[in-house]
Amino acid sequence: MDEAYQKVIEKIEKRRRFGAKSGREVSEELLRRVGHPEEGMRIIHIAGTNGKGSTAAFLDQILRKAEVKAGMFTSPHLISFRERIKVDGRMIEEKAAARIGQRLLDTKMPEDLTPTFFDLCLAMALLYFKEQECEVVILETGLGGRLDSTRGSATVPLVSVITAIGLDHTSVLGSTLQEIAGEKAGILRQGTRAVLAQMADEAAEVLVEECNQNRIPWIQMTTKEYIREKEIREISSYPVVKMLSAVLEERSDVKLGLYGDYQWQNAANALGAIAQLCCALEEGEERMQRQWLLDELTEAAIREGLRDTQWPGRAQILRDRPLFMVDGAHNPQGVKALADTLKRRYPGEKFHFFTGVLSDKDYRSMMKEMLPLADSFDTVSVDNLRTLEGEELAKLIRSHGITANYHKDIKKAMHMVLSYQEDHTEGVVAFGSLYFIGEILGIWKKMVDN
Repeated sequence: MDEAYQKVIEKIEKRRRFGAKSGREVSEELLRRVGHPEEGMRIIHIAGTNGKGSTAAFLDQILRKAEVKAGMFTSPHLISFRERIKVDGRMIEEKAAARIGQRLLDTKMPEDLTPTFFDLCLAMALLYFKEQECEVVILETGLGGRLDSTRGSATVPLVSVITAIGLDHTSVLGSTLQEIAGEKAGILRQGTRAVLAQMADEAAEVLVEECNQNRIPWIQMTTKEYIREKEIREISSYPVVKMLSAVLEERSDVKLGLYGDYQWQNAANALGAIAQLCCALEEGEERMQRQWLLDELTEAAIREGLRDTQWPGRAQILRDRPLFMVDGAHNPQGVKALADTLKRRYPGEKFHFFTGVLSDKDYRSMMKEMLPLADSFDTVSVDNLRTLEGEELAKLIRSHGITANYHKDIKKAMHMVLSYQEDHTEGVVAFGSLYFIGEILGIWKKMVDN
């Protein structure tokens, strides 16, 4: 690892914990002081509770198959900081991250506006995307939407996507779906075009009202009727509309690179975003740019993009026989989606679950989703200040009559979980937190490399 890179990232990482104020005001000021790198970018902005990363991954892969130079900013990272910032599917180089990171750390800011870890990550991404002359930039929000740092840009995104909404981060975003939807709706600004995922009616109604009030053209990924609007049909690329219909129908001739039944919805979100991007490029100064995208946006490119998409830690099968799957599901909605996939793909089977969770999540509801599928559990504490102690989680599970063993050391626990399969037939599924899954993937990589 480059020494300069390591030192800069260590300094940036410290902003997670010490004296940093979060919010749009800080991000706006930081971007202003480094010359507003986001100005003029064609941005696709993604918010939501679940599916943001997978939607971004599908979108990025399809655009690259269409020979579009795409930049992608996502969070959190699982193993390497560099995962957060990618161009053409490649992580930012260590030297570039060190150089840009040091520039940001050296940028003078007012004392009451100290950038957070996330603010610095975002600014680094935008500066890098500008250097790389990205044709389209995909930005995933960090938390919420209305006050998120990614909302701090003066540039209105061409397309704003809101993925599935559920109850998560309730202490910050609100305790009801309507309140959370209201926070996510903060990314919907006049001048953008919106894509809404399939979601509960009470959440969708909030978003539709926001779109209508701001005269934002919107489509929702629930039925084909929404994509047969005259504007989409006439302006958007025919292959996009055709493939969007196929994905919404979950047709067997369409192959997705990501495992999990819920990935059909995320693939639809991505295609909806591309349809809206085509429409946006028809308008204003971008009108003559539309053909640049449509020439390469063939049905073959879309099919290949859907098929080749990879996104670590989301229903990722590390080993098929015996099964070892990892999934970053970390709220009740995400865990239910994982449970539904397991029921459908492995009917009647029981599983050994390996889990670690954060204390500010609704972990009781998460465990209840998995208990009917459980043979047994192994629990650990996550390497995060917000962790729920693994022993407490094990006690909760045991109170429901299921065997649960707590392990202090995640590396030893990992080896025990894998050795468990030598004497048992059940598949192993790890879930509960993306931070936890990141630890597992790091250990797995070292095991495979050795």
